[in-house]
Formats: sequence, C-alpha cells, structure tokens
Amino acid sequence: MITFYQWLISESKQDIVSLGYPEVISKILYKHFGNLAHLVAKWFRDYKYPADPKPANWWLQTTSSLRGASLWDLTDLYAATKDEETYKKALYRKGISDDRYTDLENEKEELEKQIENQFLNEDFFKDSFFKKILNKEIKNLNPYKKLSFQKAKEEYEKQIIFQGTKPLKIYENGYKWINVGKRCDLVGSMMKNCGSAGLMSTDEDSTMIVLFDENDKSHVVVTYSPNEKRISGDEGIASTAPKDKYHDYILDLAKLLGAIYDVEKSKSPTLIAKYLISKITNDFQELPIRSDWDAFFEFNVNGQKYFTNSREVVSEKQVEEVKNAIQQKQLTLKNTYGDIIQQIFNHQNRMTLLDSGVKFTRLNATL
Repeated sequence: MITFYQWLISESKQDIVSLGYPEVISKILYKHFGNLAHLVAKWFRDYKYPADPKPANWWLQTTSSLRGASLWDLTDLYAATKDEETYKKALYRKGISDDRYTDLENEKEELEKQIENQFLNEDFFKDSFFKKILNKEIKNLNPYKKLSFQKAKEEYEKQIIFQGTKPLKIYENGYKWINVGKRCDLVGSMMKNCGSAGLMSTDEDSTMIVLFDENDKSHVVVTYSPNEKRISGDEGIASTAPKDKYHDYILDLAKLLGAIYDVEKSKSPTLIAKYLISKITNDFQELPIRSDWDAFFEFNVNGQKYFTNSREVVSEKQVEEVKNAIQQKQLTLKNTYGDIIQQIFNHQNRMTLLDSGVKFTRLNATL
C-alpha cells in the first residue's frame, strides 16, 4: 500500500505529464525542484514554446534536432525501455546499432543520466530570473505563479526598475533616465529589441540607460560604457533612430554623465549634428530641409555663419561664391535637386566643387 505522500507525488507527476512532458522529465523535475516542479514545468514550456495555445506535441517540436542525439530522441528511447523488443525496435528506427546493447536496466539508467544532464543544461535553467528563484533571492512567488514565464520576468523587472532603482535624473514632465543594467527583458519587450547592451560596446561593464515617460513607458535606450565614459549607442523603438523630440534628453544625459557621445554609433544624423555643433556654439538651428542620410543646420561662430549636413561644414561665404558662379554660368553641378545647401553637400557634386575651390571641413574638426 502506498502512502498519501507517495500518492500525492504520483498525482503531481501526472499533472506535469498532462502538460505534454515525458514521464522521465516529470521525474527529473520533482527530483531537483520538489514542490516547485509543476511551476518550473509550466514556465519551461512557456520558455520553449511562447505562443498559445500550446500544441500537444510541443515537446517534440522544441527538443528535436537533426544534429546528434536530441533531447527528444533520448526521451523517446527512454519511453521504449519497457521491454527489450520495443527498445531494440526504437534503436533500429533511429538508425542506432544494438551491438553495444547488453542490459535493459543499464540502458535505462544511462539514458536517464543523459536526459537529466541535457535537460538541465537547457538555457532556461541559466536564466537570471530563474536562478534568483532557486537562490531564494525572490522569496514570494505568489505574484508570478499565474503568469507566463516571460510575463513573470517582466513583472519582476518592473518592480526592480521602478521601485528598487533610483533614476539618474527626473525631469519636470515626469520623464526619467534609469540604468536598467546590461540585460533587461522588460526593456527588450517594450523597445522591441534584443534587450541587451549587445555589440554596441566593448566595455565589459557596459549598461543600458533608458528614457521612460511619466507613465513608465520607454522611448529611448542608450548604451553607456562607464570605463570609457562614452555613450556608445542610442536607439528608439524597434532599433530605429531616436525621434527628434528626445534628442535634448540624450544630450543632457551625456552632460550629466560627463560622457562622450559616440557619433560613429549613432543612427541619427540630426542628433550627431546637434551634439557636434553644441561643442562649438549654442547659436544654431536646423534648416527646414532633410534627406534620408543628412540633417542640415546653420550655425554661427565668431560672427561667421556656417552650414553643415551633420558631417562636413562650408562657410556662408563659400555658399555665396558657388551661387554666383552658377548664376554666371561659370559652374555647372551634376545634381541640382533641392536648394543650394543640398546641392553643395550632394556627393555627385563633390569633385566639381572641390575643383572650383570649395573647402569642406569635418564638423568635428576645429573651424
């Protein structure tokens, strides 16, 4: 006669099997996670197959592989260890020779070890949120039990970000910069990106700093390299260039951190121009013309006016000379699209203008 506890464990294991797991996985889950086994099983399935509804064969779909002995292959073989004939047929079906086969119990024991090792090496078990649960850093699981794994992680990260982290700066309108760390799944979901500092920096301590509004909605994420004192990347939603209305926030963050703004990593020519010009003068304005690659500005230094496409600069004097040369038919440009500023910075006209004496200066160079 089995005890009530044994019966309870048996019923709980069947609950996990009913989620689509092989019995051996149910056994392994209870061995390692005890009363958390069912929650771990639910979350592992969410992790492997996020979409709903879950198909009955989700285990096959997510653990099978054409390369080597997959987790599916191993659990399929284990299920065939009921008797020698069934097991040998399973070996044949998978193209495995039974020459090495000696004893069914030994085979079953070896398979279980392989399954346990391969299963527990899945990326799910390396997830930082899951590790915090195992390490009892997260003690109260009640707020998360009814959520999917991804939603549980996001809910936890919300608490850490908005309740446990002091903003770097809060603006009068409620916008705020918050350092969310090297990786944040919540930010990845909100910003529709990878949620990681990624390849934007070689600094081992690189981190993401996010601009949230008064309703805790994210709008901009920058990669900050503290050892280099450098903002080494900026993005808007879905890895696009930050919208113009957020540029002043980004430039203010660079000042706040005492950081260099890496123009080589920026996706916004307008922001690049604003940053570089602001290092020279505060007397500048954007011109009402723009292309896919350029943002055009005029600015004043020591009483002289200059124009830039965010990369190079020409003086007002040179612009007037080009206009006069064109009017007097002393100069013909290949591309005459747009106004004179666009024409001067058009790459198709560059050699002609250089030959005529126009000097282009890099915006980040001293004028």
